[in-house]
Order: sequence, then structure tokens, then C-alpha cells
Amino acid sequence: MNLSALTQEIFKSIPQAIVPDQQDGLLIKKHNHLLMTYESALVTGFYDAVYGDDNLKDSLSAEERKAREQTLRQWYQVSMMGNFDDHYWQWQTFVGVVHVKHKISNAAMLGMWGWMMSFLQERLLQDLETAEAIKVLAVLQKLQAVVSSLTVESFITTQKNAIHMASGLNGAILERLISTEIDQMLIKAREELMGAESSQQMAA
Repeated sequence: MNLSALTQEIFKSIPQAIVPDQQDGLLIKKHNHLLMTYESALVTGFYDAVYGDDNLKDSLSAEERKAREQTLRQWYQVSMMGNFDDHYWQWQTFVGVVHVKHKISNAAMLGMWGWMMSFLQERLLQDLETAEAIKVLAVLQKLQAVVSSLTVESFITTQKNAIHMASGLNGAILERLISTEIDQMLIKAREELMGAESSQQMAA
């Protein structure tokens, strides 16, 4: 896998307006000291939420928590430096590959991103003037959008490439097989939605 090429390919589908620019990075650097005071509470709260959820904790062993916390700390420390360069974005693409290996679903990742944003929003609005807090949050929302996009697309691409290599099927043949299965899934999903809609109308 070529992380650089994959990252560039994913960026073709990300609107440039939501990509943090140099000015955004400078704003994060300006508030780096404040943002770093949140680190310990964010990391602890994040994994308390994960391990306190019956649906999520089964995918994680207790021994892994310390290592996972350290990984999150590293990510947070680097991210709050505001250096959103090519190397940083490639690292976020790599996260998607790691998530496949550790069976961390995109749903769980996106949900916990939402948790982090709520955490940061509450504290920034407490500690900064409202106008300044909103500016910082706008940059963090851009970061959330781009990092999520890179991680999700990398996750999907990694799975597809792994299936392709493991099956030994020609890429075009595999795409046709997948397309056929998706068509059948769409039919079943539409039938399910129509059935649910009819039931609701009858109940009304």
C-alpha cells in the first residue's frame, strides 16, 4: 500500500473548503497550551466512554487500555500542534489501516469523534471568549471532517484490497461480483423500508 498515493486519491473527493489551511494551523498553535491542558481528561473520558459501553468494550481487552490511551495521547499531542502537512494526513490514512486490523468500526470511530468534539466545545466555551472559542471549534470541525474522511476511506480501501489479494480474483471481476451483491442488498433494503412504511401508515 502506498499511503501517499492513497491519501492524495482520497483528497480528490474532499472539498478544499473544509481542509484546515495555514491560518487554521496557526490558530491551533496559538491555543496549544490551553488545548494541552485538556489532554488527560479527554483521554480518560474517551476510554471511560468506550469501556463503559457494553457494545464497544467487548472488542477491547482490559490490557489494551493503557496502550490505546497512549496512542490517543500521541494523536492528540501531534494534532494540537497544528502542523497539518502531508505527513500528518498520511498518518490519518494509516489509522484506517490500523482500524481494520484491530476491528475498530467506522461507526465507533465517528461516534467517538462526536464525543471528543462535545468535550472540546464545552471546555473551549468555558475558557475562551465566545467569538474566539467558535473560531477554534471551526478549525477542529474541519479537522474532524478531513480526518474522518481519510480514516473511513482508508478503512474501506484496505478491506477491498485485502479481499482482492486474498481471493486472487481479477479486479474487474471482483467489482462486478460486488456490484451484483449490492444490487440484491438494495432490493431487500427497499422492500424492508416499504414494509415498515406500510406498517406505520396502517398503525396511523
